[in-house]
Amino acid sequence: MGLRNPERLNIAKLGVKSFILARNNFTDYFAEKFALSLKGDEYIKFVDLKKNNITIQGMKYFTEAAVTHPGLFSIDLRFNPCQKAKESKKLRKIMGDAFMSNIKDGIA
Repeated sequence: MGLRNPERLNIAKLGVKSFILARNNFTDYFAEKFALSLKGDEYIKFVDLKKNNITIQGMKYFTEAAVTHPGLFSIDLRFNPCQKAKESKKLRKIMGDAFMSNIKDGIA
């Protein structure tokens, strides 16, 4: 069956909602695979990826996941090489807007 029950449940009672993956030297390869898995999971709320080795390409993967993930509230990419790229400000704005929309939908 997998990790999730196919029936609609109270997500407050479900298992993993946060991943703390800081300081693991994860790269864009990991970012691509993990972002792909995020797209298929509506229950994960927060991912901490501080101090890894994720470049702007990895940030693009996570931006796409943030826009398509209905329940994600935050992805922490501080202290990664992607933060130094010129394009990161634009991607942070896109992710922030997606997170705010998800939060508003979650409150409603």
